[in-house]
Amino acid sequence: MFNPKNQRLQALAHYPKSTLSAIGVGACMVYALFELSLPYIGRLAETVLILLTLLALAKGERNKLLFIPLLGLGAAIAVSTTSWVASFSATSYGFQPETAPRIDEIAKWFLFIVPAFWLSGKRHAPALFCASAVIGLIALPWISGDGLSEFTQALENRRIDAGAMNAQHAAMLAGLTLILACCLILPGNTAVSSSALPLMAGTILAILSLLLLYATQTRGVWLGCTIAAIVMLITSILGKRNATVRKDRGLITAALVALILSGILWTATSSSVVDRFTRETGTISLALAGEFDNLPADSAGVRLRSWHHALPWIREKFWFGWGPDGSEVIMQESGALPAALRDHFGHLHNTYLDIMARYGFVGLLLYLLLLAWFARLIVRSYREDALSPGAYLFGIGFLAYWLTVNFFESYMLFSSGKYAFTVVVACLISLANVRSESTNGALQ
Repeated sequence: MFNPKNQRLQALAHYPKSTLSAIGVGACMVYALFELSLPYIGRLAETVLILLTLLALAKGERNKLLFIPLLGLGAAIAVSTTSWVASFSATSYGFQPETAPRIDEIAKWFLFIVPAFWLSGKRHAPALFCASAVIGLIALPWISGDGLSEFTQALENRRIDAGAMNAQHAAMLAGLTLILACCLILPGNTAVSSSALPLMAGTILAILSLLLLYATQTRGVWLGCTIAAIVMLITSILGKRNATVRKDRGLITAALVALILSGILWTATSSSVVDRFTRETGTISLALAGEFDNLPADSAGVRLRSWHHALPWIREKFWFGWGPDGSEVIMQESGALPAALRDHFGHLHNTYLDIMARYGFVGLLLYLLLLAWFARLIVRSYREDALSPGAYLFGIGFLAYWLTVNFFESYMLFSSGKYAFTVVVACLISLANVRSESTNGALQ
């Protein structure tokens, strides 16, 4: 029987590599640009990328650096399935299992495979992909938020969401952009490092990021930026083989880190966070004394109570968790929060505990192995001169930042966190592929 859809797919399969490559790269840019502000467009681009990648794989195209992540994707599907089976044990609490496993929740940790497949080996495509993501973030308050109204509130020292899910997610994106800005300013970071463009772009991004960090007032992100800056400083000083270059780069990085830390300090002292720290000192004291049931329902109190009450539930379903709704089960049934607040919190504000609650130890192990693989990849690529010093520092800074901020919010289980992870990992893999001889099979 005649099927127009099948006919179109067959016709697409006969397109030359250059045509498929151009479509794939274009879809990458659309995804990076619109996933935050106009997600229906971003999801459409994501779907196109997945279909194109499947088609290219069927035609025999390969990328050696993506073999292990593909295995991880298969493991994520298996973990999602075991978690779904585990969710049947939560029926006694009124939660009904879904009719099929919720595969996409952790399978999207590996979404970076798709843009990396199309961006790899193309000299300027990774930078354009990253730039598209930054432009998308800058446009977010104007498309999804209240624009000038929100920034007026920020000038009045009021916390804003900047068009994101909430202030924490906007702050996470701003902190990541600040780390990128630092690496752009470093000399020798890109193929166009002899021009003033990276320096100008980095300076502008640093200013915008600090302003957004001020407006979103998220302490966990400031801590993440501080730790990332320190790790980048140590890495820069110890990492170079030539002593003279190491000294010069260390001085430059030290100055940049001092600037970043000064900016973070200014941000913190200029906003209401000092008052929040002061108010929550008593909360921390009660927690240290073990009086978790007496903690107030402030920001720190909600997190500490949730984490404390979640631990027995996590131990009960240690290996495979309670299913995709495990965090919600714990928040509703554990008594962590007063009844009036339970409907407002469906997760534990901690990626590691949330993964354990939903997918158990096997889920957390999968996530940590993914981070370990990425860390090994960027270190090896740098040692083989497949990553520039700036890109390497960005990768190291990102890992330090990501490990920290996910301790205070479950970014990797929300769309904004998965998006940020996808953009960064895909960009760095693609940059490594540009100069790596091990990727001769990548789509050109």
